[in-house]
Amino acid sequence: WSGFYHISEDIELSYDVVQFSEMVQSSAIAPADEAVDLLQKAVWLYRDQFLTSLAMPWIDRRRQELHQTYSEALINLAKFMEKRDLKQEALGMYMQAAASNRQREDVALNSMLLFRELGLHADALRVYDLLHAELRDSLGVAPAPHLQQLAQQIEQEARVGR
Repeated sequence: WSGFYHISEDIELSYDVVQFSEMVQSSAIAPADEAVDLLQKAVWLYRDQFLTSLAMPWIDRRRQELHQTYSEALINLAKFMEKRDLKQEALGMYMQAAASNRQREDVALNSMLLFRELGLHADALRVYDLLHAELRDSLGVAPAPHLQQLAQQIEQEARVGR
């Protein structure tokens, strides 16, 4: 048409990046049950990082944005699971988020608290140790004082068998 190619109106296009982004955005204003459903679908849709075989500045930025959105979707889903008292499911979401954002102290805190509630003190301390190593190696800092105190409390509880 006019010397240019165009996509036929008879073809229905589906772009997973747009679907993913729309689901996460819609979850922010949806009622709780619908938000959980949207977040679960979005997390399922995110298979791997965006265009990993290409390296261009705009692609790198978009890849980082999508990865961050994925991590936030996991965290939000974990919070919904916690509210529903689905501790193990919430913990799974937090652990996935921690794997993609190893420096997030809030994710480590929530994971440690859930492990503690489930009586898995060694796992809670392992989360702390991983965070501590990551922050030390990448930023040259220690975890926040409240995380250090929590780790000490959990360690004491583990010693007395609580």
